[in-house]
Amino acid sequence: MATMQAHIVILVDYYLPHRGGIEVSVEQHIYAALEAGYRISVITSKHSEWLSEQETIQTPLGSYTVYRTWSGRWSYYKSGKKLLKDFLTDHQVDLIHCHTYAAAALGARTKRHWGTKTLVTIHEVFDYLWYRIKPWRNARIYRLVEKWIVTRNYDHIHVPSEFTKQCLVTWFGINQEKIARIYHDIDESRDPHAIDSRLIHEWQMTLWPDRRKILYYGHAGTSKWVAMLIQALQQLLSVYPEALFVANITASRGRDKLIRTIKKQLPQGSYHIETGMDRDRLQALVMAADVVVVPSLSEWFGFVGAEVSALGKTAIIAHSGALPEVVSGDIRFFATEDTEQLQHALHAVYHDMKETPYQTFYQRIGNIAQIQALYDNILHPSS
Repeated sequence: MATMQAHIVILVDYYLPHRGGIEVSVEQHIYAALEAGYRISVITSKHSEWLSEQETIQTPLGSYTVYRTWSGRWSYYKSGKKLLKDFLTDHQVDLIHCHTYAAAALGARTKRHWGTKTLVTIHEVFDYLWYRIKPWRNARIYRLVEKWIVTRNYDHIHVPSEFTKQCLVTWFGINQEKIARIYHDIDESRDPHAIDSRLIHEWQMTLWPDRRKILYYGHAGTSKWVAMLIQALQQLLSVYPEALFVANITASRGRDKLIRTIKKQLPQGSYHIETGMDRDRLQALVMAADVVVVPSLSEWFGFVGAEVSALGKTAIIAHSGALPEVVSGDIRFFATEDTEQLQHALHAVYHDMKETPYQTFYQRIGNIAQIQALYDNILHPSS
């Protein structure tokens, strides 16, 4: 097991505790390391003026220090080189754990120059899918950069799904023995019985209790394929104008454009838009909805699908990426990019047609112990 002297540095080009997104999995790894007795430092970007350059964060498992530099991916990589060099000069570092591609590039450079053990978590990998979500010239550059980053000589690679693992093996020829597939945990508090019923009632009153509510929540990225959902909703609303589309679109590039698209393409009064909320209100919103839709082009874990399943909600899910690995319950799948199948699924759910409960082998909790074991195996390979 770990000793208090063992020091893990986590690199991630954006990190803001308790704000969702990739931060959820980063925090799971931080807590796993703290629980195992490791010392933790986080080097990330200073992407907001109100954030301090250095901050100690207290948790029930202990404290860790966050160091912030510059504001974006490229500036984080450039300024992070110097910060990390100075940090390695002043501190003993036993393992660098990289999240995100900018962090992985920085970690690969550090391993090459300093020989520090390096673990990279690859949350997603697009390869040829870049051509589906980027202009051709940009996609070609993204694909080349991604290949360079993914194929560096890291000591170990962690991925959050079997789908991601097979993508790395098939697309990039990475030895599967080097890859550890460890799923993310889903917060145990995501229990429908633990949600404040007053918050659920508040949402039901806000969103008109006599209307069928179709919910999408997540960011506005092209890969989320929300444009196809809007197209399917146009057809549904032409038959059932009383239906209500509810969108909670988190801070992300393209959010304003997506909101304008919703307002332009859907009839006035047929939608309700939120731009982010805390966990308790979001869980209540999910419970107040009649169905949640996940139309993604591909997912390499699928937090939304896993969370909705944990809450026992009906969901319409694209049969893509890792989603079939992590969802369960009253799930209705549709073929990725097939608008007609999505329309049929919306109509079926609208009429309360049930599917045979879908089962998966994914366990929502207990995966953190595997992260602890991975850290121990890298740092103490002979134990």
